[in-house]
Amino acid sequence: MEVIAFAVTVIIVSASGVMAPGPLLAANITHGMAGGMRAGLAVAAGHAAVELPLVLAVAAGAVSLATVPGAERAIAVAGAVGLFAFAAVQGYGSLKKSDGVVAPGHSPLISGALMTGLNPFFLVWWMTVGLKLISDAAREWSAPGVKSLGWENRMAQPSPTH
Repeated sequence: MEVIAFAVTVIIVSASGVMAPGPLLAANITHGMAGGMRAGLAVAAGHAAVELPLVLAVAAGAVSLATVPGAERAIAVAGAVGLFAFAAVQGYGSLKKSDGVVAPGHSPLISGALMTGLNPFFLVWWMTVGLKLISDAAREWSAPGVKSLGWENRMAQPSPTH
């Protein structure tokens, strides 16, 4: 039952990141109108190409980062500064007339990666909300996963030296 409760929590909390309109949505709309479903899938693939390595990197260091004194505060301050800076850039950009979010020369895949990787909201979300979800998952299920694979005995024994 814990797994189901955690999965529901992840789905509900993830909606805060998924449903936030931003540059990725604009890129997807722009490319989707021009190139249809395939362009939309390419934008999604570009997003995944950035998100998957980030999630794996966060997962690899999530537990140790949570033990660093002041890490949560530093992430929160950096996130706030990033969001305010992004808001200022967006505000300035809205005062200028622009032709659109995506330059015509960018492929949907590149646009998806750029609009994800350069979006401060995305990075802040993963370093705060996402970090909490990943660290909870690692704390609750990484040890049982290691035990179920039989790795705990191999990991506890010193490796032979040659």
